[in-house]
Amino acid sequence: ITQSSWIQVITFLAYFVSAVPAGWFIARWGYRRGVVTGLLLFALGAFLFVPGQQLGTFQAFIACLFIIGVGLAFLETSANPYVTELGDPETATSRLNMAQSFNGLGSMLAPALVGGFLFSGGDISVPYLVMGCVVVAVALVFSRVHLPEVPTAASTEVSSSTFEGRLSTYFYIGLAALLAYEVAEISINSYFVLFLTGKGYAD
Repeated sequence: ITQSSWIQVITFLAYFVSAVPAGWFIARWGYRRGVVTGLLLFALGAFLFVPGQQLGTFQAFIACLFIIGVGLAFLETSANPYVTELGDPETATSRLNMAQSFNGLGSMLAPALVGGFLFSGGDISVPYLVMGCVVVAVALVFSRVHLPEVPTAASTEVSSSTFEGRLSTYFYIGLAALLAYEVAEISINSYFVLFLTGKGYAD
């Protein structure tokens, strides 16, 4: 149970410690480079599973997952606002919701497609190696395809007095709600499978 918890904690800890640096990076270099950097960091963490398996320690796998989490933080911090800025502002929310819906779809398909291989005694690094190669290919395509570079200051040119009172209330309420959601998600991801299978309670 403890190791299962650490997998979730380390992943979301990566989000916590790298979200602000990701914002600084995006403010300096733009959304496109933020997306590419996130993809490359994700690929790096995936590739490191190969030497990680050779080490064969839990700490090595946790370190790889942390790097993947940092890549995801860069990716989501840049991709989400980038999606809202591309196109008509009136449909920005719809575009963001559609983009986010693929996260849930991937969460459903990945266990069905990869789970059988992982639990068949095969090389655990192979799925990560394949995933890293796919992500690198996506990063190369994204760095070459022509997309408009949206100025990062475009969405922040609003007077501070407009949202000052609203931010002090709604921002912190939303932050508390998001924290509660993440705690619940980590708990479910860590313990639900163990609860269904009846495994891990001795730990």
